[in-house]
Amino acid sequence: MIRTKVTGPETLSFYWEASSEKDYDFFKFSIDGAIYSQMSGEVN
Repeated sequence: MIRTKVTGPETLSFYWEASSEKDYDFFKFSIDGAIYSQMSGEVN
């Protein structure tokens, strides 16, 4: 798990790569509990 706190008007950017068992292990990107992206398998 990676966590960060952004205060004020800022831009946060990053890249991710997922490598997991397709449709079983998931990478989830969420902000304050709301899921914005979910993926599994080989994803760049």
